[in-house]
Amino acid sequence: MEKSLIAVLTATAVAITAAAQQPVTSGRGSYAAYPPTYKARTDEHAGFNATMMESRKLYIDETPDNNGVRRPIPTNDWWTDLIVSRFSGALWSYPQMLHTSADGVRIDYPKRWSDNGTEVLSDASLTVGAYRFTASEARAVDWHDWDVVMELPDAASDASMRVTMTHGQPFTWFEFNGIEPEIASSAKFTVFGQNTGRTGLRVGDDLFGIYYPDNASVRISADGRLHLDGAEWAVTALLPEEADLERFSPYATSVPRATKVDWSYDENRATINTTWSVTAENLRNPGAPAPVMQGFLPHVYKHCLPGATLDFTALDGLDYLTPRGTLKMAASPDGRFAYAYRFSGMLPYYAAPSAEFAAGDNPFRPERLEELIRRYADGGTFGADTYWGGKGLVQMALNMTFAKESGHEDIYDTSRRKLREALVNWLTYTPGEDRYFFSYYPRWGSMVGFDVSYDSDAFNDHHFHFGYFIYAAALLCLEDESFKNSYGEILTMIAKDYANWDRNDSRFPFLRTLDPWAGHSYAGGLGDAGNDNGNGQESSSEAMQSWGGLYLLGVALGDRAMRDAGIFGWCTESLGTAEYWFDRDHIHPERQHNYDYTRYASPYNTNLTSKGIGWWTWFSGDPLWMHSIQWMPVSPCLNYLSADLEFVRWDCEKMFGATAYKWFERVGDADPLAAQSVGNVVLCYMERHDPDAAAAIFDQAWDDNFGMAHGIDTGHISYFVIHSHRTYGDIDFDVWADCPTATTYRRADGSMTYMVYNTSSSERSVRFFRNGAVEATVKAPAGRLTAFSAAPQASSITINSDKGFIIPPGATAGISATVLDQYGASINSHDAITWTLDAKNSASIDAEGNLAIAENAVRGSRFTVTAKSGGLSADVDITVNDAPVISSGTIEGIPDIAEQNEGINLALTTTDQYGDTSDATAKARWNIALNGTETADTPDFTPARAGIYSVTATVGDKIFTAGLRVLPPAPNLALNCKVTPSSEENVGTQASGATDADATGSRWGSQHSDDQWLIVDLGENCRVTRVDILWEAAFARSYDIELAPDGCAMTQANVKYHDGERKASVPSGESWTCVAQVRGISSEGRVATRIEGSGRYLRIRCIERGSAYGYSIIDLRAHGISESVGNDAIVGIDIEAPLTVDEGRTAAISARTFTIDGEGHDADVSWSSDLDAEFGNGTFTPLRHGFHTLTATTKDGFSAQSRILVSEVAKLKALKAECRRTEIITGQSTTVEVNGVDQFGGVCDLNGQISFSIDGPEGGAHFDLESGVFTAGQPGTYTLDFNDGMATLAITVVEITEANLALGQPASASTSRGANLAAMAVDGDSQTRWESDEDDNQWIAVDLGELFLVDRVEILWEGAFASSYRIELSTDCENWSTATTEKQGHAGLIRHTFAATPASAVRVYCEKRGTAYGNSIHELRVFGTGRFGKEDDGIAPLIRSFTAEAGNATAIVSAMATDNDGFVTYTFTAAEENTPEKTIASVSTGAASGENVTATLRGLRHEVRYIISVSATDPFGNSTSGKHTITGIRTIIGENLALDKDAEATGCENPGLDARYAVDGDLSTRWGSRFEDNEVICVDLGEIFAVNNIRIFWNNPAFASEYDVDISTDGKEYRNISARRDFKGGTDDIHFNPQYARWVRVTGLGRATAYGTSIDELEIYGIDDFTSGISVSTADAENIVDVCTIQGFVLKRAVPVSQALSGLPAGLYIVGSEKVLVR
Repeated sequence: MEKSLIAVLTATAVAITAAAQQPVTSGRGSYAAYPPTYKARTDEHAGFNATMMESRKLYIDETPDNNGVRRPIPTNDWWTDLIVSRFSGALWSYPQMLHTSADGVRIDYPKRWSDNGTEVLSDASLTVGAYRFTASEARAVDWHDWDVVMELPDAASDASMRVTMTHGQPFTWFEFNGIEPEIASSAKFTVFGQNTGRTGLRVGDDLFGIYYPDNASVRISADGRLHLDGAEWAVTALLPEEADLERFSPYATSVPRATKVDWSYDENRATINTTWSVTAENLRNPGAPAPVMQGFLPHVYKHCLPGATLDFTALDGLDYLTPRGTLKMAASPDGRFAYAYRFSGMLPYYAAPSAEFAAGDNPFRPERLEELIRRYADGGTFGADTYWGGKGLVQMALNMTFAKESGHEDIYDTSRRKLREALVNWLTYTPGEDRYFFSYYPRWGSMVGFDVSYDSDAFNDHHFHFGYFIYAAALLCLEDESFKNSYGEILTMIAKDYANWDRNDSRFPFLRTLDPWAGHSYAGGLGDAGNDNGNGQESSSEAMQSWGGLYLLGVALGDRAMRDAGIFGWCTESLGTAEYWFDRDHIHPERQHNYDYTRYASPYNTNLTSKGIGWWTWFSGDPLWMHSIQWMPVSPCLNYLSADLEFVRWDCEKMFGATAYKWFERVGDADPLAAQSVGNVVLCYMERHDPDAAAAIFDQAWDDNFGMAHGIDTGHISYFVIHSHRTYGDIDFDVWADCPTATTYRRADGSMTYMVYNTSSSERSVRFFRNGAVEATVKAPAGRLTAFSAAPQASSITINSDKGFIIPPGATAGISATVLDQYGASINSHDAITWTLDAKNSASIDAEGNLAIAENAVRGSRFTVTAKSGGLSADVDITVNDAPVISSGTIEGIPDIAEQNEGINLALTTTDQYGDTSDATAKARWNIALNGTETADTPDFTPARAGIYSVTATVGDKIFTAGLRVLPPAPNLALNCKVTPSSEENVGTQASGATDADATGSRWGSQHSDDQWLIVDLGENCRVTRVDILWEAAFARSYDIELAPDGCAMTQANVKYHDGERKASVPSGESWTCVAQVRGISSEGRVATRIEGSGRYLRIRCIERGSAYGYSIIDLRAHGISESVGNDAIVGIDIEAPLTVDEGRTAAISARTFTIDGEGHDADVSWSSDLDAEFGNGTFTPLRHGFHTLTATTKDGFSAQSRILVSEVAKLKALKAECRRTEIITGQSTTVEVNGVDQFGGVCDLNGQISFSIDGPEGGAHFDLESGVFTAGQPGTYTLDFNDGMATLAITVVEITEANLALGQPASASTSRGANLAAMAVDGDSQTRWESDEDDNQWIAVDLGELFLVDRVEILWEGAFASSYRIELSTDCENWSTATTEKQGHAGLIRHTFAATPASAVRVYCEKRGTAYGNSIHELRVFGTGRFGKEDDGIAPLIRSFTAEAGNATAIVSAMATDNDGFVTYTFTAAEENTPEKTIASVSTGAASGENVTATLRGLRHEVRYIISVSATDPFGNSTSGKHTITGIRTIIGENLALDKDAEATGCENPGLDARYAVDGDLSTRWGSRFEDNEVICVDLGEIFAVNNIRIFWNNPAFASEYDVDISTDGKEYRNISARRDFKGGTDDIHFNPQYARWVRVTGLGRATAYGTSIDELEIYGIDDFTSGISVSTADAENIVDVCTIQGFVLKRAVPVSQALSGLPAGLYIVGSEKVLVR
């Protein structure tokens, strides 16, 4: 029974609110206007998330346009995470990857595959932020086909940063509003190629370009950040080479303002033509041309047809590595690129197998196919959610086509009926139904089907789920014109949900699931949000079915735009699948492939993410599933899988070589493949390259009774597809046709079959091309699939007449004949047609077929006309008489008693003057009216109200009428009636359980055999109109409904009750009349059957079980009217009420009573509901959500019921009060934010729902609810109480000396990981934390907002602490002075105190980590003695003294200045005299006015002239400066040259044992190798030294028993200086004659244990060498030594020890290698 939309009459009273949730019509289909709340998850019950999703906080611009229309939200794009996360995870725009955070935007440069080849990693990044800028969030504000624009607003001002990202361009564009941009790097950068408007940065081995306005100034601050002062915009670029900084410049400043892809299908050339347009603006020269650099991936440049406008030469073959392989860069002066793909065609379904060709050892057996498809037609089921329900639809749809192709009309009819019923059930919505319907998602612009599954309410897998529906519906639309016309509109909506091709349809986002540039879909939706994978997709094949279904639905509906969108998606994703899932070319070593198979050990990719690939599934780890998830479902939509049969063969071999599953044997826990449904998936993939082997496997599974062949699942598909392939051969992809629904096949012997599905209503010629030349032309019959395997031959003749075949005397007619070929198409080349007739003198016909009837021809006489052509002939009878006209007609299908809300199906049969009848239902104009008002204009309708309807059918000038009596729903006559069963299963399944109206607890269950029955005694003869049965899982597949009258012959039956067998009196066999035969029931659930009959006894005679159990009826209802009822008695009450209403809203209700003649009367009734409700004068106000059973009762006790769905409305269930600063200083203000949550978990509108009170010191505080501002003038703790305790918030007000000045203030950091942002360290919550990257030299800073005298800092370290760090202060967030240092950091709380210093910002600079992880702080607290309290006088400090002296590679500086503001910050810098703009060392410190400060600048080189500068700055930024020039000196004696230098190793046991821990000066850390011999550690000293001593502190017990120590000056050629064998452990102190070296290498040849080799510390020492030779300072046999100063200057060379100290003044000297003191 098809569901129909029930019309609801609205009330006229102004005060009454309309019903909340009404079905929205779409054609004859309907859907819920929004996700029904009764299906939603709440705090009280489980359910879906859609209601919550309608109000959850999003980070996307939802501002309506000028027409009030909001853009639908793109849920499945590459940047989806941006929508739902305050700061996104990874945004993979290709070639770069971006992260957002409170600090700004990080741009990574992914350049290498990970060790396992699954993802592309980066070694360097830049972070674009701004001075005193902390983003509150990152939100999408604009987006197009492959670009997105996001905005990062500042948390404390109106400043913002707008960022444009696009696929395929190595640029990221930044536009700044009210901020000064700065750029930080993941490691120290060096500058190259600096020029006007551009600067290059080298970070490690990676190159970045920075582009900015010509008038912006560039500077590098002391903390190593690049500042772009005055820049309103900036662009970052990933540069392959330094020269690209200049080469990229014209393209870098072309910011995309829109990206758009267009496509069109050229049917004559079978090409899908695409144009890709980038609308760009020139940032540097607005209005000037904006050339575009755009990259394309392998699915484009490897497969597009010749003639593409993709200029890869303009950029000299520039390319990038991406997770999708090589990105090739093209250039265009106007941003337009174009290319085309070939579409080789797709048939809607498979052609029938033939025993002639599918022969051999395992021949095609038609009888086996018939058994398979009949079994599925009878027993195939449909799941209750959109995924499994969709699968069932496709399997039944294919079964329908198999039956059609094989000529089994009854199976075809059954399959088509079941498919239509199931689809119509899904495509119509009645409020209150639990499943099998769709709802619109207003906020998101989406459809969601119920039941949901696999996060489909979060947009996960929509194209998978809905693709099944669309493909199945497309096949039905091709077969069922009325279904197509009725439901094509709502099917189009469902298709647009995942594939909206219409940019003018704002109900859905454009191409929701497809990333057109990337060449594939994303299945993840919001289900994949919140991680660094980006979006992803598992099953490529289910995505492909969604495009094939879209294309075929477009074909079926005649919607070319839909069809062409399907072709575009199918071609794009089929090539994307070939490249990015299968990477087919990697089995051909000579071809370009996309992944690194020297690292990646799996056959190909089965789970794609934005960052890479994977070999796994969500549900199993066996390779069977990794392979097969890409091979299903089976349909022509997956024909692309056959494009490379060599790959298919290789693929199958790989799977069977790895899986635990075998075809016919159990291996461990793995059942035989032939016993599982997935066996058919594997078989249908295998058959693509070896159909004969597949046929043999299926036959063995059949013979051995395996479930793959005998289960009601997909065996029918396998059998049909295998033998269709064997019949016609492989698809020939080199041939294409000028009709998209055409495909060419080639058998092994080379013979060809050309197949065409002609969707038009007339035959058409179709040309097939190979290499651009016509290979074959066929004429395809209309409306069917035809396989052309042989040349057309004349086969039959059809005869037509332009006047029909009843012709009056004296008239003429044109008789024509058409010769048809064996395919049913007309054939032009045939023998001439000759005409003959046997009419003697009453008629004649000439050679052209002109027929003339004689004037005297006898009316009613007949004669035969014969047409002949060669050996073919055809006859037609001609009757001499007047033309037939309608003489009478009958409206059929009108029941004796119709029930309100029950479907009526009418028909019109007309009879002409000759007594011939015809069905005129479709020709007639229909009018169905109640009380003169038309209610329907079709013969199929559902009366919503009771009454007497007039039915009018008009054909031409003939009008036919009938009356239709519609009564209110008849009562349940079977309620609590006596029931007699044939048997009872047990005491819990007694027969009375079927009629007690308990649909949840009781039921009748029979014994386990087929022939069972249940008899209900209605007590008297009744007219029964409807029987409803709610079947349990043990349902009847077939049963009869029978009636027997009162007083009929009775007999004694043996009844097997649960407690024993007894006799029961029941009507005898001949007393029963069958009133309905119910067949083909496929699952549990309610079945309603309309009947007409009378009787006292009702029997349900069960014929065939649907399970292995007996029969089980939960609820049996027999609706009707007692035959004893009088004409004036009430037989029903028509309750007029809405289908649904919101909880708490008032709706109009009314009731009319009806007598059996259909007459209605106004009724005075009393009202009641089974749930809380209030009733007024004709009104109903529900006080509780749920299904209300509304009862209307007349004064004489007659009652009727109506079920009303009362929708749950959002109610405030929880409040959350938050404050960024819960501790403030007296007199300060803080802002409180109050948010409400409803029972669905969504954001609740708080308007008018909030009250508050303040508990605290009397009169000390004020709170403004509207603005949220709280102010307090007295110290103490204040508690804000909202809604009597629903939420509370404590705010502490303290004097300034007790206040944590950092609490809730803006914080920033060098880096942040995940959600552990800098703000978490100043939020007052010791459970949250800031976490840096796993690197040294990281920092976190807090902006105090104003100048304070800071004297104390507390740090609560997490386990990942900094072992060495410094606390720095600043008055401008740019120049930092060190307040104190810590060299023995540890986890837990550390307090630091120092002299009170003016500061508006505090920074913790983490020099060295204490663990292998990053740096992590739970809480950073800052305290002070008071506000700075002075005003800016505008006068800079006066420098009273400044000195600079050269030390050992250092400059020792001191200064003293005075200032009226009482405090001075000093910044000392060093720069080489010949490059004064390049600072090589810097240090800042602060002191009170007039206090002398000293500092050390490090890193000076020997005998190089330096400019040493000082700037003295007061707390308000007023500054003065001075400088000196000195010459650097240096000695290295006694200096560990390896300390903190770059160290690398061949491997390490884990990240905590990295090579750098061997040169960190800390014996508690170490390098630990892998558990292998020949492991190497190498230290780069940075420059060449004269080395003479190496100390190795070996770990115990993991030392090397054998090892070599080698040195090198170039890192390539090494020379050995020590070879240890049989080493016993400990410290090895190696001395040798000085030798030049920059690199020192230790190779562990053999391990002392089973572990690796491990070094606690590696120290390297040398001598000074500032001359051309080496200073030798080791003694020879005569004790000859050198004598040096402690600074390394040689005083005496090669003198005996006895003379070494003679003549030297008192002091400390180096004699040989010893320190000697001369007194």
